[in-house]
Amino acid sequence: MYRAILNSNRHSQGCHFERMPTAVGRSRNTSGATDECTRVNLLIAAVLLLLGEILRCFAPQNDRMWKGRFTPQLGLLIALCVLVGTALPASAQTGSPVDSTVVQLPEITVEASRATETEGSAPFTVSTVERTLNAQTLEAPVFLSDALQGIPGVWLNDRGHFAVGERLVVRGMGWRSPFGVRGIQVQLDGIPLTMPDGQAFLDIVDPLFVRNTEAVRGPSSLFWGNGSGGVLFLDTQPRAETPALTLRAGGGSHGLQQLAAEGVARTESGTWRVAVSDMRRDGFRDNSDGRFTRALLSTELDLASRTQLNVVGAFVDQDARNPGSLTAEEVDEDRTQANTAFDAFNAGKQSTQAHLGARVRHAFDTTTLDVTAFGGFRDLENPLPFSLIAFDRLYGGARTTLSGTAGATEWNVGADAMVQRDDRINQATDFAEREFLDELTLDQVETVRSTSAFGYVRIPLTERLRLTLGSRLDAVDFSLDDNFASDGVDDSGERTFAAVSPGAGVAYDTGPALIFANYNTAFETPTTTELVNRPGQPGGFNPELEPQRTRGFEVGTRGAWTAARLQFDVALYQLWVEDRLVAFEIPNSGGRAYFQNVGKNTHRGMELAVQWEAQPWLALQTSYTANRIVFDGTDALDGNRVPGVPDQRFTAQATAERGPVWMRLSWTAVDSYFANNANTARIDGYALTDLRIGLTDTKLGQTTVRPYVEVGNAFDVSYIGSVSINANDNFYEPAVGRTVRAGVTATL
Repeated sequence: MYRAILNSNRHSQGCHFERMPTAVGRSRNTSGATDECTRVNLLIAAVLLLLGEILRCFAPQNDRMWKGRFTPQLGLLIALCVLVGTALPASAQTGSPVDSTVVQLPEITVEASRATETEGSAPFTVSTVERTLNAQTLEAPVFLSDALQGIPGVWLNDRGHFAVGERLVVRGMGWRSPFGVRGIQVQLDGIPLTMPDGQAFLDIVDPLFVRNTEAVRGPSSLFWGNGSGGVLFLDTQPRAETPALTLRAGGGSHGLQQLAAEGVARTESGTWRVAVSDMRRDGFRDNSDGRFTRALLSTELDLASRTQLNVVGAFVDQDARNPGSLTAEEVDEDRTQANTAFDAFNAGKQSTQAHLGARVRHAFDTTTLDVTAFGGFRDLENPLPFSLIAFDRLYGGARTTLSGTAGATEWNVGADAMVQRDDRINQATDFAEREFLDELTLDQVETVRSTSAFGYVRIPLTERLRLTLGSRLDAVDFSLDDNFASDGVDDSGERTFAAVSPGAGVAYDTGPALIFANYNTAFETPTTTELVNRPGQPGGFNPELEPQRTRGFEVGTRGAWTAARLQFDVALYQLWVEDRLVAFEIPNSGGRAYFQNVGKNTHRGMELAVQWEAQPWLALQTSYTANRIVFDGTDALDGNRVPGVPDQRFTAQATAERGPVWMRLSWTAVDSYFANNANTARIDGYALTDLRIGLTDTKLGQTTVRPYVEVGNAFDVSYIGSVSINANDNFYEPAVGRTVRAGVTATL
């Protein structure tokens, strides 16, 4: 729910999704009403013209690329929206407020920025998806992307199976990852899923229980260090409206089965929660079946009047097959088939992961101390055509932040430390005979340690103008102990990377809108997987790989007008990426990806989100992303598009709650994009329609029963859901066609 609340002519200005608040108490406003309505109508007209221009630009015209899309008219319309927003006064400035009852809530802290900022004043783009109780109980997301549609600049797309995880791309960052997530900081209930080496896996995230998501859509190493080209902060904690007991059962196409339960106990001292789920699916492609068993626990306790303790834990056990990617000819022949080598080797993934963490916050008289400590493990067995990969991982760390004020200036300082230890082996295969051999090709222990310190200040220059400055120092140490003695070579070694990540921003609060600009940075070391995959070498670290570094600038505005029941978020940005890490494959390598630093990237784009409560029972939202992400500085690739990232994406969503009926209609359009650096393999664009319907108020005694049905890809569009970047000719991972899911949620 968008938490834009009138508060003495100020608004909480984060970009939220779901429902807007219904006004409490109405009074007829005569003084200044005409001027107010005129300005509101001008704003709505400008927004509608802007959307119309966007749709005109988005219309397919022989696969047009960026040139000609960002027209002068489009730029003028963006400026018009900003000017109208700046000129539009808060209700109290022009006369009596439209809403006679003013609801005051505390400023919402942005956890994705380490609680250094609030939504009403953050000088950077931040979006929040807060799922209502109806959305939580009447939707049955299989992938995290099902629950996080519509955030501009953020593309989370599933691969149609569970074995390698979803692709997460933020403004083009993270594009190169062949599995898991790279270059993006991901947190689950405050526990990092992104390891010290910069890689994250989302298997432990249960989309059924994600209630709130914050996305910082730009370089964020100032807050989180290595691998922070953007931030995704996922929150599963129960809310005040969360029922004491929730039971769910559902099923659907391709053998989908979902079972889940959540219990919440509330006492005078705090809240306790336990949740479990089991999901299974046969898959629509050969060799693509999978299973997840997950659990969550949390407690929030008030230890004293100024001290709060949060304990969180998560667990996942996974067994999934991997169908691999196909050639274009194989897709045309039979899009449900698996890659023949992946099928022959029964490729897949068996993994178990768990973590446990505690956070203590204590408020002193003038300062606040925030300390988090956590630890976990992840065991993996990953049979693939080129090798059977297995490792046992232990990881843990701590972070601390001290915040306070000095006069009108607010400050934060902190320090972080984290370690991961992977005991890794690789087992040989006979690719020609399609069998695993009883011999090792690698046996080594990889350890990554990161330490850092940061500082951040918020300086009010005037009552409405605020300057923020910050910097962070990181050191990331990779060490390797080679236990593979049979090759007679000791590849043990160590590599250390260091970086300083400064940032600065300025924000001007006009009342109904916040106008901001910032400069931020990010650095991204090679992951352990990228360092150990050496062409022609079985073990050790690649001595030639270096971190890639990103500088970014953005300007934007966001705000809300209660009178018009409208919110918006507009941002323009440019990123400069140096020493770019690029994946490549060697013929007959069985799909193994290797990496190298090659040249530079330039990422340039525009993002727009608009939300409007047309009626008390009807909410509409749209988002649009346009970007031009190209290679620079290399003769062979200069000017080519970075693969795996479409130039444009557009989403529209209507949510209606009429009586006991809840309905959501979603439409997503994705532009064409390339699958390789050479831009010789293009993925066609597509448009998808999804429909969800449920009943909210069916009573059986003390139990509320909520049946639901979902139709995904309602028009049965055939499209490529994801790609394997630079994978010789095996680029394509076909997506499922029309699917149907149905189930029931019971709450007490």
